[in-house]
Amino acid sequence: MAGEIASKLTVSVVKDVLKESPPAPIEGQEDKGQLTLLKQYIIRANDNVHKTNQDLVKTRAEHYGNGSSGSGSSSSSTSITSSSGSGSGRAVVREAMKHLGKPYVRGGDGPEAFDCSGLTMAAWRQAGVSLAHLSYSQFDQVRRISTDELQPGDLVFYFGSGAHHVGMYVGGGKMVSASNPSDGVEIIDFLGPWYGERFSGAGRVVG
Repeated sequence: MAGEIASKLTVSVVKDVLKESPPAPIEGQEDKGQLTLLKQYIIRANDNVHKTNQDLVKTRAEHYGNGSSGSGSSSSSTSITSSSGSGSGRAVVREAMKHLGKPYVRGGDGPEAFDCSGLTMAAWRQAGVSLAHLSYSQFDQVRRISTDELQPGDLVFYFGSGAHHVGMYVGGGKMVSASNPSDGVEIIDFLGPWYGERFSGAGRVVG
């Protein structure tokens, strides 16, 4: 049983955070004792993951925050979130960016973890707009626009007509995206080298 539980852990990620390996099964030791060691390891790992996420949120919020006066990095956030666009669009961008640094979890729609469509859905929900929790369904819900028309709060889609990934345009050629389990919620170029090759289109949410 202990071996089965251990196999379900993303050990490589946890090792990077905890800087140690999970306890190896001890031949002849009762399952109960081994499970106790494993649970203690998981608790320590979770504590470290939580602290790391909190540090990321704080650091990224300082850089991409709400544009309040302070460090030079905050001024760059002003250029992103105060660019042209509707008031609701800018508001949902601020909502999405509150979650920078949080982990990607498939099916997650907050507040502690998100997948791509869960993040866009949760942000627009704060503006009273209901989006489906599926990227390709959101692709069908928006009004198609060109990249020249993009404004903060618009959605950008990737991976062909199926639209298997969605992010939120924040201005300045950037998007906020719950990208994958390795990167979590982040700010990246919406037409960067990797995503640019897989771009499907953009759309405006109509409330």
